[in-house]
Amino acid sequence: MIFMSRKNKFAKLILGILTVTILFTLSSVSVEAAKFNADAFSRSKNPRASQLVFFNGADGGNHFNAFNYGRDKMHSTSSNININRTTDRHSANIIASSSNAQDTWFGLIRYVGNSDSNIMLHRTNTTNAGFTTANYRKTAMHEFGHALGLDHQDSPTVSVMRSGKLTYSDYSTLDKSNLTWRYGR
Repeated sequence: MIFMSRKNKFAKLILGILTVTILFTLSSVSVEAAKFNADAFSRSKNPRASQLVFFNGADGGNHFNAFNYGRDKMHSTSSNININRTTDRHSANIIASSSNAQDTWFGLIRYVGNSDSNIMLHRTNTTNAGFTTANYRKTAMHEFGHALGLDHQDSPTVSVMRSGKLTYSDYSTLDKSNLTWRYGR
């Protein structure tokens, strides 16, 4: 019979305790999964998606251009999402603007009823954060995503719906798949 020395027994005991601790720690760490289909939406289907009217009242330059870019990208994600431009603010159900509210956000949406929304970019916060054209565009696309009901993607996945100063030039495959699930091709 082979007997283990006290040192070996102690080493095995410590190794066992460390293994259990590591496994317990790993099992308690949660990583958010990407949201798909119904889980990707915080609001019900926008009933006017096929006939949305967009008014761009944002400041000239970065904000104005970013919202036009975001509108064009959203408009092209599905043939059932139709976002027409207007110069009449009162006929629009998506109104873009710039703001200097005393808050910490870069972009924001305010819902008005079930289908209308005001989407905004913050003048001071985006400037102070050193936003590039790509950052402005991504943030505008993100707010258009909210206007169509998309929720934040909190996972480390590639999605315009992730919050923060990120750069995406188009809606990701995940974003387009979710919009197609809700609104069709």
